Amino acid sequence: MDIQERLEQWANETVEMYHKLAITDKKYNFNFYTQSDLKTLTSSPEILIVGLNPGSGGCYILDGENEADKLKEKKETFIKGNPFYCDHKRWRMWIMLHSILNKGGLGELVENDSKFAWTNIVCMNTPNMKTFPKELFNICAKSCVDLINKISPKIVLCLGKDAIESLCKEENLYLEDIVTGEIKRAQYGKIIFIGIPHTSKFYSNEEMDLVGNCIKMIYDNPTIEKDKILAEQGERLKNIKNRKTEKSHSKEFNLKVESLFNKRYSQYNSKTDLRHNYWYYPFGEGKIQICVYHGQKCGDVHILSKYSSLDTELQNKIEKAKDFLVKKCGYFTPENPYHAQTWLGYKTFREYEGNTAEEKTAAIITEMDLIIKVFRNLGI
Repeated sequence: MDIQERLEQWANETVEMYHKLAITDKKYNFNFYTQSDLKTLTSSPEILIVGLNPGSGGCYILDGENEADKLKEKKETFIKGNPFYCDHKRWRMWIMLHSILNKGGLGELVENDSKFAWTNIVCMNTPNMKTFPKELFNICAKSCVDLINKISPKIVLCLGKDAIESLCKEENLYLEDIVTGEIKRAQYGKIIFIGIPHTSKFYSNEEMDLVGNCIKMIYDNPTIEKDKILAEQGERLKNIKNRKTEKSHSKEFNLKVESLFNKRYSQYNSKTDLRHNYWYYPFGEGKIQICVYHGQKCGDVHILSKYSSLDTELQNKIEKAKDFLVKKCGYFTPENPYHAQTWLGYKTFREYEGNTAEEKTAAIITEMDLIIKVFRNLGI
C-alpha cells in the first residue's frame, strides 16, 4: 500500500474508535479531528508534530442525529484535518514552534505541508485542559502510535510532557531526560521522539535558542550522547540559568521598558485619548495604533487597527501587514475571530533580544521603526 492507502486505513479505524467512545459514554461526546490535512502527504514526512488535544470544544453527536450517518460523514472528512487548519501559520502554537526550530536552522521543516504532519495524542476537542478527561491520554495513545507507524516520520516532536510520556508508556519506551524541563528523547525503532515544553507557553529567547539547537543536534544525529549535547550547549544552558536567577521580567523591569519606549515615541502620543494614554498613533490619520505595555506577568507590544470599515483594497493591505508581522517579525495574532478583526498582532517582551531594559527597549524600537516603514509603504 502507498502512504495514502495506509492513511485511509488508519483514518477509518481511528474514526470508529472515537465514534464508539462518544456514543457509549456522554462524558466523551466531544467532536474530534486531527490537525494537518493528511491528504497532502505523498511520502514519509521529515517531522510529525504531536500536541495534546484540540481546544475548541463542541459535541460530536447531538440528540436525534443518526449515528450511522454521523460515522459515515466523519470518515469522509477526518483525514482532511482541522477545518481551520488553513490559518495554522497564524496560530500562536505554530509561530512559536517555527521560531524555535529556526534557532537551529530547521524552520523550513514546518513550512511545507507535504514535508510535515500535525496531530494530537487525543483528537477529541475540549474547551480547556481543566475539563479534559486525563484518562483519554492512555485510551487514545495507541491510535497516535498507529499513525506514526503508517507514515514513518524521521522524528516525532511532542509538545508538552503528557504527549511524549503517553507515547512512551504505550510502547514501553525508555524516556531520556536530556535537559530537565526542556528536552526529552526516546527511540522507537528508527524513529526518534523528542519532547519539549508546549509551545502555548511563554519561551524566553534563551530557552528558544537552547531548545532549537538541541533539536537540531538530535535531528542531525539521533543517537548522539547526552553528554555531548550538554557539552556543546554549555553556553546556552548558562544563559538560561542566568535568566532564571535574575528578575529581568519583574513588573519594575517591564515598567522601565515601557517608560523608555514612551520617551522615544512621545511625538506620536494622542493627547485626546485620556483612557489609554500609553497608545501611540504613528500612521496616517491615527488608524493604526501601537502600544508597549508592562502588563502583569510579562510586557507586550500590541498593534491595533481602528479602521471602522474596510474596502477590498484596504482589506488586502491589512492582510499584507498581518503577514509581515507574523512571518517576518514573529508576532502572534488573536485566535478569537472577534479580536482578530481589530488586533493585527502582539508580541511579548520575552521574544526580543536583550537582558537589560535598555537592550530590550532598543530591540523593540529597531523592529518598530521597520514596521512603521513597511506599513507606510503599504499605504495604511
